Amino acid sequence: MKRVITAALLIPFIAWVTLASPQWVFLLVLAITGLLAYREFDQIAAAGGSARAGLPGMLCGLVLLVAPQPAVVLVLIAMLGMTLAMRVNDFKASLPAAGAFTLGIAYVFGAWRCAADLRALNPHWLLFAMALSWAGDTAALYVGRPFGKHKMAPRVSPAKSWEGAAGSVAGSMLFGGVYAHYLIPQASMAGALVLAA
Repeated sequence: MKRVITAALLIPFIAWVTLASPQWVFLLVLAITGLLAYREFDQIAAAGGSARAGLPGMLCGLVLLVAPQPAVVLVLIAMLGMTLAMRVNDFKASLPAAGAFTLGIAYVFGAWRCAADLRALNPHWLLFAMALSWAGDTAALYVGRPFGKHKMAPRVSPAKSWEGAAGSVAGSMLFGGVYAHYLIPQASMAGALVLAA
């Protein structure tokens, strides 16, 4: 029930942000979610022994989010990551620290940068991508709980099953086909189904 209430509150807001909000609101939401996700990534990297990127990583991520030439900025961020990593006491830890710094920025803020570019192309493609995840997760839950007998990765995620994964793909394809048919008419049905899968 908690998931249903959360979805009922968040989905209309996310749909509005994606489809109709002013650009500054959209970028603000991307920046906030990017900062929160990067903070979590940074904590995971630190738990694995890498130096925390902290504020420099967050600032670089925000720059990547709005940069007109993201590829150039990403190269400069990698160079900055190496420079900052040279400050660690144990020199052999500098390369993993620089790698975590750069990967975190590319992974988190790079994904949100792609989201901004996708919205500029057609906001429905962005909502299509996010909604596929929701539809797939929902289908996986409702198929996997009653029918999930074959565990996918019991040590990593004991509740995940191959039956739930199949339900996720089927649910995503069903949702994606309907969404694309009605809201992205220029997309071919075959292409939409392949992307959904």
